[in-house]
Amino acid sequence: LCEVTNISRAINDGMPSYCVRQAIKLLDFANLAKSTITVLGLAFRGDVSDTRYSPTYSIIKELQRFGVKEIRVHDPLVSSDPSLSNQSNVFLTSDLKKAVRNSNLIILATDHQEYKKLGKTFFGNIPVYDGRGILDRNLAKEIKLLTIGQGKNNL
Repeated sequence: LCEVTNISRAINDGMPSYCVRQAIKLLDFANLAKSTITVLGLAFRGDVSDTRYSPTYSIIKELQRFGVKEIRVHDPLVSSDPSLSNQSNVFLTSDLKKAVRNSNLIILATDHQEYKKLGKTFFGNIPVYDGRGILDRNLAKEIKLLTIGQGKNNL
């Protein structure tokens, strides 16, 4: 049982890195040093403001490791985060439209109800990586969308 738990934890801990590697494929290997990527969601799960154990922190570190120029983070329930304020290329904003304006890629990291309602009009031509599997699958016919979901065979 202990071995299964350790393996499960290792897989879970590696998911943010896996998600970032999958997400940047949507950029068609564009120059990441010139890219702006928006992460939607800082809370550890939807419709809460608690950021403890949030995978978004690991996503941010992985994006930095890849040399992304600017990382914008939006969360409707988190207005400030001291751990992000001292990072020169990470910006937390409560303005959703400002967060995605001129972004090269959007990573959906938290399943807030507000994000579930977003569609083609909002995303426009910005590629979207839905790491929570919450967007309507039919949206993939209208935008560049890669999604992952629990047992949904979406990749």
